[in-house]
Amino acid sequence: MEYFNAFMGKSYAVVYTNKSSFYFYKPGTNWGNALKYCTLQPMPIKQSPSSHRSKKQTDNWYQNKIWNGDIDSRFEKQLRHVRNETHKAEYLQVQGCLLLLNSSEKIQEVGLVLLDRLREEHPKAYCQNLAAQEKLGDYFFSKKQYEKAAAYLKMVTTYCVQQQSRSNTSGMADLKWANALYKTNDAEALQMATALLQLYPVALLKTPEQKAYYAQLQSQINEAMENKTPLL
Repeated sequence: MEYFNAFMGKSYAVVYTNKSSFYFYKPGTNWGNALKYCTLQPMPIKQSPSSHRSKKQTDNWYQNKIWNGDIDSRFEKQLRHVRNETHKAEYLQVQGCLLLLNSSEKIQEVGLVLLDRLREEHPKAYCQNLAAQEKLGDYFFSKKQYEKAAAYLKMVTTYCVQQQSRSNTSGMADLKWANALYKTNDAEALQMATALLQLYPVALLKTPEQKAYYAQLQSQINEAMENKTPLL
């Protein structure tokens, strides 16, 4: 049985046994034995394709990969109806991060605005803000704005150290911070990058991609420290 949910009516109960059928049975029956007392055969629940599409569209209202006036209006309307502040923060974080991946700089700007709102309107939503800060670090690194990237990744790393946990992050924020510092072409930043690399627990590197990232960064920083020459 893939799905089981139940609610009581005034004179009967409806027991859903999957997403497309249900049973009636007498009230007062123990829920654990509900199916033993079913009095009718399962009856299909008819759903029109249009209602299914409508529900799917509603469920995805905060997962848009593009943006326009209509999407903006629908997003804001749905967001206003959300009462749980943690959920609001999550929707802002998810939508903002998705828009940063769009190739249009104008749409990326919308993503930045949404993540700014997340920080300003929900400062206590630590998990969502942490994920957003790391994403912003990645974003500005991809734009070669290394100082901005380093600032965001430093915030993520500092919070992880304070909480003694890397939850809600990639687990590599300190390595990303070290990489951003290395790219700033600053001698003092290079020293900090070296320290971050040495302190990183390599046992956390599980995938070949993670191990390759670490090895390449280590090679670059070691070479820069030996040569102490500016980056081109």
